[in-house]
Amino acid sequence: MISKKLTALVLISALFVSCSEDKQSPKPKFADNVRSLFGVLQVDSSQLLVTDSAGNAISGAQILIGSALGSPFAGNLISTSEDGVFTAPAEWTSAQSVTISAPGYVRATFMGQMPTGQKFALRKILPTQTMSLKGETTGFSVKDRDGLVDFGLVIPAITKQTFFNFDVSSFISKETDTITVVGRKIELPKNLSLPKQRESYYVGFELNKPQFQLDFNSAGERMIYVARGQFPINEVIGDIRNGKEFYELTNYFSIKGGAVRIMNVQNDVVQNLPVNELNYSGNLQVSGPTFSRDELVLSVPLAFWKGWYYPTDVKMLEAGKARNLTVAGGGTPYLLSVLKRKDEMGGTGGNIDRLSANFIPFTAGVAPSFLPLVDQPTVISPYHLQMKAVTKPAAINEGSQYSVLSKVSQVTIGGKAIDVLENVWEVYAPNWQTDMSIPEWPGENALSGRLRWEVTLTGVLDQNSLKNVDLGPKWLEAATHATRSSADF
Repeated sequence: MISKKLTALVLISALFVSCSEDKQSPKPKFADNVRSLFGVLQVDSSQLLVTDSAGNAISGAQILIGSALGSPFAGNLISTSEDGVFTAPAEWTSAQSVTISAPGYVRATFMGQMPTGQKFALRKILPTQTMSLKGETTGFSVKDRDGLVDFGLVIPAITKQTFFNFDVSSFISKETDTITVVGRKIELPKNLSLPKQRESYYVGFELNKPQFQLDFNSAGERMIYVARGQFPINEVIGDIRNGKEFYELTNYFSIKGGAVRIMNVQNDVVQNLPVNELNYSGNLQVSGPTFSRDELVLSVPLAFWKGWYYPTDVKMLEAGKARNLTVAGGGTPYLLSVLKRKDEMGGTGGNIDRLSANFIPFTAGVAPSFLPLVDQPTVISPYHLQMKAVTKPAAINEGSQYSVLSKVSQVTIGGKAIDVLENVWEVYAPNWQTDMSIPEWPGENALSGRLRWEVTLTGVLDQNSLKNVDLGPKWLEAATHATRSSADF
């Protein structure tokens, strides 16, 4: 029991690095919100463009305008040219959903669209390809019997867009290594390393696991972050013996520094990684917001480099109290804060991926703010779901809604069943929906098997920040707030 909680403590930093617009009365109509949200991108033109997330044109994409083939008008299924362009039919005179499908891309529906020359962006489907980065972590300055366990954690850094598609398994290796401590076997994730060190808890023991392995499901460029940290062995074991859960121990957790590497991973890679190139000594104070006793707030300061974010600390906040967090020197630090229910922290039961998150520049004394936690969506069919209306704080403007439908399969690793998600359909709406439908694709069999709808409502502090955002994946980068929930069916 103690070994499992110690392992969980070491991994908590990876867990959440995982990591909108409200008008005053009278409330604008849906189509007006669409024009306001995407106004700068729109021009008075019937020529529309379909691209990938990098802006490259997609030829031969099929576009369905409306709720079904032939509705609201005949000829509503058209294709893009070699330049990724399609011409809006003359009959398209009211706001409609636009669904775009192209081989190699996640199908996407854009709600409430008028033909005004906008650009639609699709996200590529990344082919599944198992590969790994292996090596040893080097450069620790270990002091034996100092009461502190030194460790390294090798994780992929993340981008702003991936905050909203967070998957814990992307940061915690599914495979484990086994070490023996004081005659007891302990399983540790392969991306966790322990330099050779001697510690004691009533009796002396040695830790030595310098190797790490980080697994990937697809090829591509990644930033790899190697965190160097410590935690006090006596205090941690004492609190565990007193029955505290691992998330209650995060304030013992300290990241001291680390290193980053950008790699284009195409095959298995063997490379040792240092932990001593970055050292953190600065700190900023964060103020604990108001939240319920059955909830918790974790805050993670992030450093930004070349489009990627990586953590420099992780702490649990107390309501109304200030706490210092470690930050990297140079550049603007950011703060990712996560609100969750305590009874949904265990990784079992329904709605465990429900959370509310806040992402803002980290300035001294800032207090995180949150959209409320939301209930699971009610799935009427694979093509129809409903959400309860959400009352937002006055200071946060309602933003967009992002929903994703995925096929759910399972793999067994180390005797544990792990869900694997394959995104098949994304839905972008310019405001929050309580009732949402997508069309059945012409000539395609109905979706079947185990499926999952995940719904994210976003918010912004500045309602003008969304006006220059491309339709599709890039609008996620404008959000400062998000609240997420999902339902399997």
